[in-house]
Amino acid sequence: MAKADIVIGRCKLCLTTNIDLQRSHLIPAGAYKLIRSSDGTPPIVMKRTVTIKKDEQITDYVLCRECEQRFSVKGEQWVLEHCNQFGAGFKLANLIDQAEPLHVAGDVSVYDASRIPEIETEKLAYFAASVLWRGSAHDWHSGKDPVRTPKLGAYEEDFRKYLFGQGPFPNAFFGIDILKDKNAWASVFVPYGSRQEGLEWRYIFPFLGIVFVFLLGKSLDPSRFRYCAYRSPERFITRGAMKSDTIINDVGRLMTRSRVVGQLKPNRKK
Repeated sequence: MAKADIVIGRCKLCLTTNIDLQRSHLIPAGAYKLIRSSDGTPPIVMKRTVTIKKDEQITDYVLCRECEQRFSVKGEQWVLEHCNQFGAGFKLANLIDQAEPLHVAGDVSVYDASRIPEIETEKLAYFAASVLWRGSAHDWHSGKDPVRTPKLGAYEEDFRKYLFGQGPFPNAFFGIDILKDKNAWASVFVPYGSRQEGLEWRYIFPFLGIVFVFLLGKSLDPSRFRYCAYRSPERFITRGAMKSDTIINDVGRLMTRSRVVGQLKPNRKK
């Protein structure tokens, strides 16, 4: 590492001060490699004033080397190996498709992931929580522009303690869905969220064929935990519950608050 790249500061996960910080990624660097090897498009980045599909990796000095490794081993490596990979298949979807669903309602199938030993739901949960927490714990920038990411507020510390191994999984509903629309498998979005009815917040993170969903808030019905991919004995995973057009509509609403540029800008007829 060049001397100019050495940054000494406080790691936001372990809270160690006066430590050499690494150039951390908001979206794992491995995701960009997978996208470049496919016919997919760059991640959709919501900035404060513009929305753009951009291949620029969003990085900053946030974590120490040990905590970077922790994120990699506890979730990132497994998810990158099991998400959609152009030319190498979609391992998680294949594992789900080989199992018998517990319940089918229309286009939605519900699976008991606890009976599929190859699926490590703990690593799926850790990975999704780590990206959501990263977006909240640090003010990220794409170029000079701030990146719009959900802020967890009072829950941010609960997520940090869980990720660092000092606390339980946060008091949140966590869902995992495999997109049925194969055309959406090559897409990655920076996590986004919105307030639902009452005090409930919904955060969504679509990642190469997998959609992670978090529900947080004082008004969250505890009965939802029965169907949580983390807390339920069955470690439920759904296939087709999250529609690709729903994600597009969600992003569309967010885009109305900003100016659309780059690859997202509509083509104008001459």
